Amino acid sequence: MNRSETFVSGLRLPERLPPRLAVAPVGHMRPVFIRNEVYFPIIDDQGRTGMCASYSYVGGVQAFRWRELDLVQNLDERPLYDAACVHAGQIDPKRQKGLRLEDVLSVSDAVLPVKIATAVQITDPEDMPWFIQHYGWIYAGLNITEGWMYAGLDGRVRSGVDPISGRNYDVAVGGHAVPIAGYDLKRDMVIIPNSWGTSAGCGGLFVLTLEQFRKQFIYGYGVRFLLKS
Repeated sequence: MNRSETFVSGLRLPERLPPRLAVAPVGHMRPVFIRNEVYFPIIDDQGRTGMCASYSYVGGVQAFRWRELDLVQNLDERPLYDAACVHAGQIDPKRQKGLRLEDVLSVSDAVLPVKIATAVQITDPEDMPWFIQHYGWIYAGLNITEGWMYAGLDGRVRSGVDPISGRNYDVAVGGHAVPIAGYDLKRDMVIIPNSWGTSAGCGGLFVLTLEQFRKQFIYGYGVRFLLKS
């Protein structure tokens, strides 16, 4: 992408920005640190498809339009996924194959009601908090673990070995693309509106420690959006 640039690691974290208002799904009570940090209106369920990159990206666009226009609109992920498949040379009518974030970013301007002002690749997970503060919308490719399948009602992704069942929550289960909507500096917690619907985690939100995020991080992008005129 010609709008991307290389981010040089090592910048110091800025002072914490004022928290944004959060709206929790009906019937869910989020922990205080989630309610004070997350600004995400809609969490969809991708189901048994490989459309996580499209779902995560559209989720960020929906949140951006809510913030800028006070418009809560559930956009369809399928056109973005189909266009990204064509771009990647993967024609997939059943919508089962995963895509790279680059493929989604490359076609998003032509499909969605916003355009990319800047997209910067994140190569070092240590830079993620800085990007959240300065870019707002972060998209990451993660190698998720068994602990994601057993996230608690507070959204926390489990880690370590369960002393009763012997289940190892740190076993890798596959790749997944997610948006990152917030970072709690005090607790070193990464807040993720996952694309598994509101019945998973804390009303659809998952929470990783920064240590978990470092271990699972593959790569990511910080994106700044602009509204189309």
